[in-house]
Amino acid sequence: MNTIKDLWEVFWWTDTLLKNKIAKNISADNFNNNDEISRIVDSVVTHNGYFKKMFAAKVNYWILKKDGNHVYGPLSFQEYMIKRKELFIPDELQLKQD
Repeated sequence: MNTIKDLWEVFWWTDTLLKNKIAKNISADNFNNNDEISRIVDSVVTHNGYFKKMFAAKVNYWILKKDGNHVYGPLSFQEYMIKRKELFIPDELQLKQD
């Protein structure tokens, strides 16, 4: 993610806890203050379990399920393989790795 806007668009509706943590620290006084907003977002991202797991791994995997707009991840390779079986993803549908 390159900007606060990117963070907002990706996680705003999907992570209620993250939304509430960020929203409670943003006011009309600091909404246009990029330094202050960056500090708030950095603090939340640094302490959020989702981001801690994602940034701790060298490689992350996600499964995007179109029906219902579900996103599973970040996952380790082992978690990814387990989730594939749980979701009955056919073996013919292969992950393309570089």
